[in-house]
Amino acid sequence: MRGQTDFNGEGLSGQEWLRVMEAICHRAANAGFSNDALGLHPGYEAEREACLNLIDTRMVADGIVIPHAILDAPFPPAQKLRYYIEDGAVLDYDPNAS
Repeated sequence: MRGQTDFNGEGLSGQEWLRVMEAICHRAANAGFSNDALGLHPGYEAEREACLNLIDTRMVADGIVIPHAILDAPFPPAQKLRYYIEDGAVLDYDPNAS
């Protein structure tokens, strides 16, 4: 949101990451996604709040499209499940669950 352009990781160059981020932001600002109830994972709440603060204080870098579909709603909290699947096996999520 501040105009950072030096992304790295997942085998993509900085410019490739920038194009991916721009595409995601354009989609989140315009058409949205098939499930706009999704947002950022709860572990990113501080970053989500920081982005919203940049928007509120009009500190978004020129040319950056605001990804409202991602930022406006936090990711719903994970539901505790009784079972989960790992390597094709159904396992008891919490052996002490009633």
